[in-house]
Amino acid sequence: MTAIVIPVKHRLLTILLPLAAASLTAGCTTFTDNNVAARINDVEYSHEDLSGIINAIGIPEESANDLDTIRSVTSTLVIAGALNDYFGEQSIEITDADRDAATQGLAGSLPTFLEAPDGVQDLLVDAQAHLTIASALPNGAQAQLDAINAADVYIDPRIGTFDSATNAVVALG
Repeated sequence: MTAIVIPVKHRLLTILLPLAAASLTAGCTTFTDNNVAARINDVEYSHEDLSGIINAIGIPEESANDLDTIRSVTSTLVIAGALNDYFGEQSIEITDADRDAATQGLAGSLPTFLEAPDGVQDLLVDAQAHLTIASALPNGAQAQLDAINAADVYIDPRIGTFDSATNAVVALG
């Protein structure tokens, strides 16, 4: 009887060990995206980044966790992030003057902007500068479409998915 049990144990081990290794590996890869709200090409934005932006924009607390609000902010980050890479490819430069103008505009229109952490201010300034420059280009709308179509976009499924036809993060389904 033991001769029958030993081959079964070996067969069971040869099946279970690869399954255990695969599940551990799969768990690790999923975990690394756990706090990634959005990724545009190689740039990641965390859920904390989104919360910081929502606070800096001055969205009322009762709307801060609303998925439509979060999707709107995420949509802007996707467009600005895609434009960032597009500008690099097209040798379009964001100057200090562009950033200064964006900072002044944001400080004048968003009452809580200057109270935001520096990292959040930087994200908003860069996004605003990219969007302003894109809108001033003679082919700005086409440049924005080209940038978005060339971008590798990941959105946390708890937020939604990016719809390139509408240039917006939308609910899944």
